Amino acid sequence: MEQVEAKMMEEFTHTGQGDIRLDLWAKAAVVGLVLAAPAAAIGLTAKINPIDTVDMDDWDAEVGLHVVLPATIWYIISNIYTGKIAYFFGKDMLQESNADIKDCVRNNMTTTGVVLALVLSIVIGMLQCDLSFETENRRVAMWYRLLLVLSIEACIKGILMSCFFLVYMEPLSPTAAKAFIIDNVNYLGEPFTEVVLSLLYFLCAANLWMFGVDGFFMGCMVNAVLAFTVMRTAVVLMYMNCWENPELTKEARTKRNEFFRDLYKVVAKKPSVEPRQA
Repeated sequence: MEQVEAKMMEEFTHTGQGDIRLDLWAKAAVVGLVLAAPAAAIGLTAKINPIDTVDMDDWDAEVGLHVVLPATIWYIISNIYTGKIAYFFGKDMLQESNADIKDCVRNNMTTTGVVLALVLSIVIGMLQCDLSFETENRRVAMWYRLLLVLSIEACIKGILMSCFFLVYMEPLSPTAAKAFIIDNVNYLGEPFTEVVLSLLYFLCAANLWMFGVDGFFMGCMVNAVLAFTVMRTAVVLMYMNCWENPELTKEARTKRNEFFRDLYKVVAKKPSVEPRQA
């Protein structure tokens, strides 16, 4: 009996890394409020300077100022920072690893691709449905469709990148695959980044739908739910990021940190235009 208990203690060890950390919850709360704010701003200002254009082929200054311009700015900013976030996720997948990296990446990419395909099927259906608030809340309707288009774009990019990564990695040996993964660590984390973006756009669009259908108070309540959802998922992600593999030595972890820090300086540089040797 004592031997069984000793074996159980060896199999299940509590390192304390999952204990409550108020600093992570505080950071996650800020993330939740910031990411839920755009949907709240669009919904709460729906009645201010409403867009009354009947023929949408005609140019309307309100459409340009309240929809096209901010959407363009957001699209540019999000694409600039997506690469940095993708590197963060890619590095995080490898930071504490001590298993067969090729198998792990294969499983991650397959799972990510399936999730993105499921999200894509949902948002396409949402995009094609008629909106009951199209006439009275045209700006909200425009943002609703725009967010769904951005979600579709994120899904398609993530699916294709998952496929590309698997297609080129599978023929390689484990050693060559490891080198391939390290060299393309930016693209390793991009499908997961697209999962986060696609779901965020989906949630914001769902929040705008509630503003349009059920009005101010229901929209605000759903926005609070959205903020909490983002906060909860963000804090879990932070816990996963902070977790340290007990089977990895401190020296090995320090070397990996230094390696990925130097690698980021390399991948962040302007790409070379010199032709690659065959």
